[in-house]
Amino acid sequence: MNVLVMDKHHFRRRFIIVCGDCKASSRLLMCTLPMFLVKGWNRVQINLEEFTTKAFGTEYLHTIRVEVHATCRLRHIYFTNKMNHEIAIPIEFRSRVVQSPQYPQNFLVN
Repeated sequence: MNVLVMDKHHFRRRFIIVCGDCKASSRLLMCTLPMFLVKGWNRVQINLEEFTTKAFGTEYLHTIRVEVHATCRLRHIYFTNKMNHEIAIPIEFRSRVVQSPQYPQNFLVN
């Protein structure tokens, strides 16, 4: 997944989020981050404001683009001004974890 953001100096900064073995690295305009997922559905929350500050030492302004590769299956993508707990998320975006004998791993359903 690639996320392109604009910082307060109007530079375009890119986050490359990779599943698998890679080291987190940051250059002037690009930051590579590893993402480790478990089998089944995963909830991923990315705090772009915090990541921009930590990776580039500048302030996040807005998101320009989100690219999702064809091998990634998604249920929802949404933006919010603050990180929410499950109960504060609008009902249409909520998920609940279900245990099933057919699926030994947890998976999310609406």
